[in-house]
Amino acid sequence: MTCEDTSGYNIGEINPIRYRGYYWDVETGYYYCQSRYYNSEWCRWISADVYMDTADGIMGTNMYAYCNNDPTNKYDPSGLAPASIHDRKKGDGIGTYYWSLEYFKLAGIKDQAKSFAETFAKANISIDEDPSTTFYNPLPSAQRWHFNIYNTSVDSREAMYSESYARAEAFAAAGDIDGVLEELGKGLHALQDKAYHNGFLGDISLPVGELLGIPSYSLHVHWPKFLYKVDGLKIGNPKYMAAQAATWRVLADFVELCNKYPGLPSLKIPTASQLSKIL
Repeated sequence: MTCEDTSGYNIGEINPIRYRGYYWDVETGYYYCQSRYYNSEWCRWISADVYMDTADGIMGTNMYAYCNNDPTNKYDPSGLAPASIHDRKKGDGIGTYYWSLEYFKLAGIKDQAKSFAETFAKANISIDEDPSTTFYNPLPSAQRWHFNIYNTSVDSREAMYSESYARAEAFAAAGDIDGVLEELGKGLHALQDKAYHNGFLGDISLPVGELLGIPSYSLHVHWPKFLYKVDGLKIGNPKYMAAQAATWRVLADFVELCNKYPGLPSLKIPTASQLSKIL
């Protein structure tokens, strides 16, 4: 990604924080990501990863690949491993795992907070990993998780969450807390994508329904409107804040289900003041 400053004020040098919140090194022409430099023209790192294998499948062994060749959905501020808001890895304190871990602690879960967060976040990212629901699948049954494909007043992402919530409540009634976490985690994916895939360039429709043989259906482009971080300050990204708010909404539903059905832990919903301290 390159840009030209036509203002005459050298804004790029005054504020070098650019693509994905990475630091733009004017002298080298590369992005500095804490442990190595990223060449945006090559779409590759200029030096090898310190890890020979990041456990991300075959792409995890390519020590020069940037974000597993998926820069649309992932970012890598450390230069060590790609991540996204849906990721199940804690990373640098960003995303579902970290948010839910801190939330569970505030809600009154102690010994199981980590395992709960892992289950919750793993279910979230599974929507992108499952061939039947990944955004790479052009069928409406998959696209509806990520983009609003309904021509009604009900957003398809909200519909998917409602279905997930219904399944989660059935698990809650049966006393299966893992089932509750998994279904709500999947539903959260839809709400987080609703936060990111909307507005200008966030939800683009292409008239290819006829090509797919699906009447009145348009394939949606998964536009790179994902979170970025600048010196720990994320308030400047309203989509990030909306995705985090969606997470609090779903976790509050988790607490209410636990308190509604016997056999599940008795929890409390954290205050707004407590949640505001979670970056």
